[in-house]
Amino acid sequence: GAANSRAEMEVRFVLLESAMGYAVMERKSSDEIGSALPDVQQAVTDFQRFAKVMTLRGFFPFKTAEDALENINDISEGVLTTTLKACLETNLPATKPGKKSAFALGVSEHKIGSSIQEAMGIPCVCNELTSELLRGARLHLTSFISQLRPGDVEKAQLGLAH
Repeated sequence: GAANSRAEMEVRFVLLESAMGYAVMERKSSDEIGSALPDVQQAVTDFQRFAKVMTLRGFFPFKTAEDALENINDISEGVLTTTLKACLETNLPATKPGKKSAFALGVSEHKIGSSIQEAMGIPCVCNELTSELLRGARLHLTSFISQLRPGDVEKAQLGLAH
C-alpha cells in the first residue's frame, strides 16, 4: 500500500542536530554498502568505513550557546526553526512545488520530521536505519568537520550543559 512506498523512498540525507549546529549528511549511492542495516551497523564505529557510506553535505553552526539551546529545545518539541529551515533550504536539492520529492530526509524524531514535511514538503523518515546513520554521523562529526579544531565540539557541548 501507500505506507510501503513511502518507507521505500530512499533516505538520501540525514539531519543531525548537535551542540555545534545542524549537519546535513548525504548517503553515497553505493549499493554494496550502506543500504542494509547490518552493513551500516558494521560501518558506524569505523570512520574510514563510515565515510564511504556518508558524506557531510553542509554544516550550519549555531552562533551562540543560547542559539544552540533554543534550537535543540525546539527540535525536541518538533518546532521547525528559521535556522533549521535555512539550513535545509541551503543543503538539500530543491523540490518543485507540486512535484513529489525524489529523496527522503532521515531525522532523529518523528515530531520534527512531521514539521519539516508539512512546512517544506520534504518526506522525512525516522527508523532503525536512520538512527544508525545518525549514530555514525554523531560519532564522527568532528572528523567530518575537519575545518573545526578538535575540542570545539566538546566545548560547544559543555556550553550547553550549564
